[in-house]
Amino acid sequence: MKKYLLPLTGLMMILGIAGAEVLSFSSGYDLEDETQLSLDAGYSSGDVDTLGVRVNYRLNPDFLVFGAIGSSKFASESDLSFGAGILYTLPDLGVPFENGVKVSFFRWSSSIGHPVHGRYDLDINEITVRYVVSGNIETVDKLKWFGEIGLHFLSSSVSYSSLIDPGPPGRPGPRGRASSYDDTELGLEAGLLYDLTEDFTGILSVEAVDKTYVNLAVRYKF
Repeated sequence: MKKYLLPLTGLMMILGIAGAEVLSFSSGYDLEDETQLSLDAGYSSGDVDTLGVRVNYRLNPDFLVFGAIGSSKFASESDLSFGAGILYTLPDLGVPFENGVKVSFFRWSSSIGHPVHGRYDLDINEITVRYVVSGNIETVDKLKWFGEIGLHFLSSSVSYSSLIDPGPPGRPGPRGRASSYDDTELGLEAGLLYDLTEDFTGILSVEAVDKTYVNLAVRYKF
């Protein structure tokens, strides 16, 4: 089990990082964009590195749903992350920019070790509720800005199991030990969108959720 101690130490440290589990890259939505279907490919770099794709589908002028899948790396471990969400564009509030609310859920799971000799299982869930704004930059053609602020609700756990561990006296069989961590963290994001062509948009943003993340993405509009 010695070879698993280093990655396990890194994973246990993650359980103590409040809200740092950003399991997707920047959404970077322009609330005035009425494109019905689009595909994003992006990368997020920080305490957690994520490379993935996202599909956006507009149900009507007010509601947009999205689903994403990617690979998120924690410490030395990389595994699949996935999630979905909805974006609601608010009515005109009399301000010079568009307003919306975004709710999303993402999950990441991974295992370290061997199911017989000893295995550690890590699960991380993240629910995010954010207020979203976007607007035009009048001095630069094809350039727009966006911002988000909201709460990240984090739930994470790590457990140990072994088929050859006899367990406590009088109770033979596999034994499991678990630790969990729950927290809520404020998230902030600011970024730019630039129309590279009629069909492609580039997205760049900086995000702070306990730690700082840099997000890059490209959106293709069908």
